[in-house]
Amino acid sequence: MVVGVVTVALGWSASLMLTDLRQLRLPDRLTLPAAAVVWLALGCSGHHRALAGAVAWWALCAVPGLFSARLRIGGGDAKLALTLGAVTAAAGGVVGWWTAVAGSSLLTLALAPVCAARATEGTGRTGTAGRAGTAGRAGDPGTDGSPAGPGRPRVPHGPGMLVASWLSVLLTV
Repeated sequence: MVVGVVTVALGWSASLMLTDLRQLRLPDRLTLPAAAVVWLALGCSGHHRALAGAVAWWALCAVPGLFSARLRIGGGDAKLALTLGAVTAAAGGVVGWWTAVAGSSLLTLALAPVCAARATEGTGRTGTAGRAGTAGRAGDPGTDGSPAGPGRPRVPHGPGMLVASWLSVLLTV
């Protein structure tokens, strides 16, 4: 059974990473059911404190954007935090949770230069979001004229969150 759960989780993670890297979106159809399943499983198995990890990571994603548009993170990332926060807290306690949260930010920062290089490919311009799919709605972070500033590439946070969470679980279990 454990092998089956891990296989499904790996497939789900890969699907989310590819979607976020290609479309800069984490769809509700992938994030919300996972959160519901994880919350139900952890709640039924007595890992109630792990749910606090979910809410805490969600808050770290959602609350800063209330104070400044420059600190806004995608809604999909916040919903993904509801799943990953619970899993990392259940597997590794506070240390595992902090490892995943901090690691996700570091991995996302490491991805930023790659996204910047991809954004300038094919445009002939420096610092513009020229990659297909990067010009989102007004107010989306990283699009020209958005709170993130004109010409700043959009960096998906989901892949960093997922990789850091997998590493945290593997290191703390």
